[in-house]
Amino acid sequence: MNMSLLQRVTDLRTNAFSAVMGTAGLGLAWRLAATVFPVSAALGETLLGLAGILFVLLLIGQAMRAVVVPQSFAAEWQAPITVSFFGTVPICLSLLAVGSQSYAWNLSLVLWSCAAVLQVLLLVMLMTRWIATPTALTHVTPLWLIPMVGHGAVCFAGSAFGFRDLCWAYLAISLMSWMAFLPLLLHRLIIGDPKLPAAMGPSLAILISAPAINALAWFAVTGAVDASYRILAFVALFFVLVVVALKPLSSASGFSISWWAFTFPAAALASTFVRLFVASPSTTNAALAMATLLGATFVVLAVWVGALRSALGLVVRAS
Repeated sequence: MNMSLLQRVTDLRTNAFSAVMGTAGLGLAWRLAATVFPVSAALGETLLGLAGILFVLLLIGQAMRAVVVPQSFAAEWQAPITVSFFGTVPICLSLLAVGSQSYAWNLSLVLWSCAAVLQVLLLVMLMTRWIATPTALTHVTPLWLIPMVGHGAVCFAGSAFGFRDLCWAYLAISLMSWMAFLPLLLHRLIIGDPKLPAAMGPSLAILISAPAINALAWFAVTGAVDASYRILAFVALFFVLVVVALKPLSSASGFSISWWAFTFPAAALASTFVRLFVASPSTTNAALAMATLLGATFVVLAVWVGALRSALGLVVRAS
């Protein structure tokens, strides 16, 4: 392998899996939308296939990184900020388990089982670290929510496999973690000094995905789009307004891998409101479903274009 390419591959961190989350999440949103809107189901399935391929490629890249630069993994795990990105892997597995369930049941079950085990192990290890070792307020960021509310994503496919009681446990952990740590996170963002660095601005979008994931997990476990579901859905929508209003903090010049942080929250929000429209058809819910779905599509497409242009620029400069 070309040494320049090898360097690029081993430079990838676990936050690269955010691209899989955003693409798979949008694929699931379009799959659901195809059941109520006059759109082709092919778009959602294509996005899910693309997410699956990307996941395999990134997994290979991370395996190469573990062999070539194992110290990089250790440094990422020890760093109080970047360690939360390890939570993107089980979320990817959960999403791909849902995506593959209608095509390869056994494969889907394996993916889901891996996600379920990794979620618990990761959160237990992080929780014990936060309690047992000194943690500065500046270490508290929206990234903490990734390994916490990722438990909700386990419920998406778990209920279909018949593990409804187990999924209740995962949903309880997700809701407890979110409700317990959200006040601490808002304290950090509002009162903490120094303020959140501009480079971490895109991570604010995780405030959207947390209640959206919990809403979808609530439906997966209960089968109901009830008052609890609606409360979570509209809390997620409120955080959209907050993140949009903070656009100067979230903006950056030139493409950055941090842009992918916007994609999964947008896709999760779209699925939340499409599901609401499926359960409760109305003009308002239809408008919210279409607006969030088209908005998520624009966000994911824009980030993909930025990523491809950046990659093309690297190839041109290397040649």
